[in-house]
Amino acid sequence: MSGEEPWGAEETPDLSVRPDTLRTVSGAGDALVGHLDGAVTGLRAETVFAVNGAMTLLSLTALERVRTSWEERLTGVREACARLRDGLDAAADDFEGVEADTERDLHQTRRGLSDLTGQGEPR
Repeated sequence: MSGEEPWGAEETPDLSVRPDTLRTVSGAGDALVGHLDGAVTGLRAETVFAVNGAMTLLSLTALERVRTSWEERLTGVREACARLRDGLDAAADDFEGVEADTERDLHQTRRGLSDLTGQGEPR
């Protein structure tokens, strides 16, 4: 399809969606997944460093509680980003499929009209 908005797009918000835009946002979600993986890994590494240092047992216990809490939070955010990425990719696939199907159907309809009228394919 052309770069113009499809007919009726101004009244129907989901017709204004472009698969490439969905894939761009999906890529941002994927980048966040990577950053969060690194954050969780770094958090674990800092805990190992602290354990090897000269911290008291009470400090280590508090640090472990905080680390566990943050690891759970970051893991939850990472999972949400992964779901968002997957959902946006699926939506882009759906929109591309619908656009291709619509384009094919319109072409077949135009050919059918052309055959009925005996005139060339309308523009």
